[in-house]
Amino acid sequence: MSDPVKHASTPSHGSYERQDISARGIFYFFAGLLAATLVISFLLLGLYKILDKRFETHQPPVNPLAVNVPQDTRKVPPQYPETAFPDPRLETDERTQLNSIRIAEEQKAQRNQAAKKEKKGKKQ
Repeated sequence: MSDPVKHASTPSHGSYERQDISARGIFYFFAGLLAATLVISFLLLGLYKILDKRFETHQPPVNPLAVNVPQDTRKVPPQYPETAFPDPRLETDERTQLNSIRIAEEQKAQRNQAAKKEKKGKKQ
């Protein structure tokens, strides 16, 4: 009916039930997982290549008056904004351009707080 219970104390104490799991099963699981990952990645790679070709064929033609237009217009060349647009330009990097103004305002606020503390100290 059922397996006999083993009450014997073994010196290793860190064992597991050998009937429940085996190293071969774990190996097969990871091998199957690796195979499925490879198959799915190749399928996705093929799908993206098909979609890329479809996108290229459906892309509207470039204006004939435009000069020096790259073949693949989805890739932005380096130094594009500087070469394409004349001066004066709007802000190109707002965060770093506003750093000096922000730091000056913080320093002014700190000076105002220090001045308020000095006035309170003199009144008492």
